[in-house]
Amino acid sequence: MRITLAQKNWRSDDLFRYYGIPLQETLFSSPQARRVVEKAFLTKGVRIVTACQYPAESMRPLGFMKLGSLGFGTFFVTYHNIANNCPLVLWWGDPRMPASHPFSQWYPLLPRRTNAQ
Repeated sequence: MRITLAQKNWRSDDLFRYYGIPLQETLFSSPQARRVVEKAFLTKGVRIVTACQYPAESMRPLGFMKLGSLGFGTFFVTYHNIANNCPLVLWWGDPRMPASHPFSQWYPLLPRRTNAQ
């Protein structure tokens, strides 16, 4: 993964949180629980991006982002929709698509509605 990042001139030290940050865990039950979730989001997000034959340049494992990173990684959802800068594992995919389509390879937890819909 670091080779791919270097090819895109992305500095890997800017991509990952330093160990021990945040100093006090408030969202997860433990730092280990945070790492499990973040690793799963990143690993499956990479799988999703690589399933696409021609992914958009801004499509990143942790959500859409123009800057050189793994994605924005926000988690903001309303009853209307989920943002495309949330991790891909949460919204990307459509099991109703034909089996040959990449969207059929993943079932989204919070399906995203596009403006066309």
